[in-house]
Amino acid sequence: MIKSKKKRPIQLEKIPVDLKSLILDLCSDDGIRREKSRHTLVQMGDNAIDYLAGFITSSDSLLRWEVAKTLSEIATPSASPVLVEALEDALTSIRWIAGKGLIKMGKQGAIAALDALIENPDSSFLMESVHHVLHDLQKKLPGQKLIQELMNVLENKQIDGRIPVLSVDLRNELKYFKTK
Repeated sequence: MIKSKKKRPIQLEKIPVDLKSLILDLCSDDGIRREKSRHTLVQMGDNAIDYLAGFITSSDSLLRWEVAKTLSEIATPSASPVLVEALEDALTSIRWIAGKGLIKMGKQGAIAALDALIENPDSSFLMESVHHVLHDLQKKLPGQKLIQELMNVLENKQIDGRIPVLSVDLRNELKYFKTK
């Protein structure tokens, strides 16, 4: 059994054998083995997400990184809750990769990141991560003025009462904007 940082045990015995092997290979010392496992899991797409989700809080930082990378490459709406959870990881590299996955999702990824920030506007990790997502998506999204204003506030990485207000306003603008 692999322990997660949030003290929820991951029950490997409930994971199908073929998936268990692939997931365990994600923390192998062999980089080629990790890459092959990640590629196979990405090919499985949404079918792999529920099994990977429990490992995003593993005490093994390499495994967390590989899970975030795998989910970022899958980049479907089903992966967004797990990627959002990874935006608050203690390691910058994991937060960055999770942000990249949300960026690949475009508007839906931005909305998921904003929802997290609305729920936890005092998190410096979320401030940094949401800034990253918005920065990379700003030219592709509506609400340029709101995006820039929120990014300016987030750059300070300090608790600011404007963060939840601007986040809700931007989220609503994105939610109701029809993409072509």
